Amino acid sequence: MRIPLLKYVPFVVIVLLLIKGINQSSVLLDYLNLFVSIIAPIFFGILIAYLLNPGVKYLCNRFHLKRGLSIIVVYLIFSIVLLMLCVLIIPTVTIALTKVVNELPTYIAALRDATENITSLKELNLDDLLASNSDTIISSVTKFFSTGLYALSSVLGIIYTTFVSILISIYVLKDLAGFKKLTKKTIFSFMKEDSAKTFTRFLEESDEIFGKFMGGKLIESLILSIISGAGLFLIGVPYGIPMGFLMGFANIIPYVGPFIGAVPPILLAFVEQPSLAIWVIILTIAVQQIDNIFIGPKILGGRVGISDFTVFVSVLIGGAMFGMLGMVFSVPIASIIKLVYDRYLNKKLEEKNIVIE
Repeated sequence: MRIPLLKYVPFVVIVLLLIKGINQSSVLLDYLNLFVSIIAPIFFGILIAYLLNPGVKYLCNRFHLKRGLSIIVVYLIFSIVLLMLCVLIIPTVTIALTKVVNELPTYIAALRDATENITSLKELNLDDLLASNSDTIISSVTKFFSTGLYALSSVLGIIYTTFVSILISIYVLKDLAGFKKLTKKTIFSFMKEDSAKTFTRFLEESDEIFGKFMGGKLIESLILSIISGAGLFLIGVPYGIPMGFLMGFANIIPYVGPFIGAVPPILLAFVEQPSLAIWVIILTIAVQQIDNIFIGPKILGGRVGISDFTVFVSVLIGGAMFGMLGMVFSVPIASIIKLVYDRYLNKKLEEKNIVIE
């Protein structure tokens, strides 16, 4: 005998679980943070392996190197590039901090002049002042040290995640063929053959979209880095070449990336000479026009297959949900969603024998 409304039981169970989770949101967030801390190194490891795999394949096919040796060469190059970036960026940060420190006497003098104008400060009893504000002082000191400890733990966490991610990426690259075979066997084991073939084709097309987008973006960013670095160097911005590379590679984030990357050189130029910051702004606008008119369409034209409006909206959504990483990968993900949606619409139209031109 069929029980009425039995089909609604799973829905009711899910709603009750959601209500339970909302009532114990702190516990739920703890478990979520634990899950993210576990999955983050795995995700970044797979991401690094995915980005470096084309280089490994190139060395294997072009120079007929064994895969293990190709992986070693690629990681040596990867390490050298990271080291060069650090060597370029650290002096830039140092010079910026030095300039800020050099400006401190001016700010201190201005502060001293302001306090001298307040005659009531001379009449204050220091002991009474400290006694009346002891709780505030203790709270501020405690907050300062807790903030420092949190920052230290965050830095250590980033170092740990980076180290583990690189190790995972090495294992993924080494056993990539095995991972692909296992994934394919799993898909065909749990899905019908037609569905498995469709899903496998979807994964292959997604891989192609991601590969084309990331490859094109890296080439575009390298070209913009060279142009920006040369421009900043010519107009006299201190450490213009590394700042140019920062501007160029920030371009990986569509739309907002170039403006984020332009902030450090603008501030550095303003500290050096306020009028120089205006020239940096003009240079940033000019480089973006060159990218939009010539470089972008030539390198990325047709690679993702979505409109500018969709790109802009996907960047906003990706940034709101997943921060900087969401901005970077929002465009290829939106392209994949469009691919799936277009196929769904085409299938429905074919079933109705409708042709729309």
